[in-house]
Amino acid sequence: MKTERLLAHLAQLGFVIIRQNGSHRQMYSDQVGRQLTLSFHDGREVSATAVKKVLMTDVGLSEADALALVTGRRRK
Repeated sequence: MKTERLLAHLAQLGFVIIRQNGSHRQMYSDQVGRQLTLSFHDGREVSATAVKKVLMTDVGLSEADALALVTGRRRK
């Protein structure tokens, strides 16, 4: 997944960039109540492991919710 797509998914969860220095972006979401730092370069591929870590560990989504967000499918 490209960095821009990951950022778009995070935006869907209410995350906004509050500060950026080079490729490091600090983001915060009132909806989730968390702050996170991403250090991925624009235009580069983000590994599936890194995407899973960001969505599940940093954001706090369940595996099913993270998969639904990435694939665009609604959970039943």
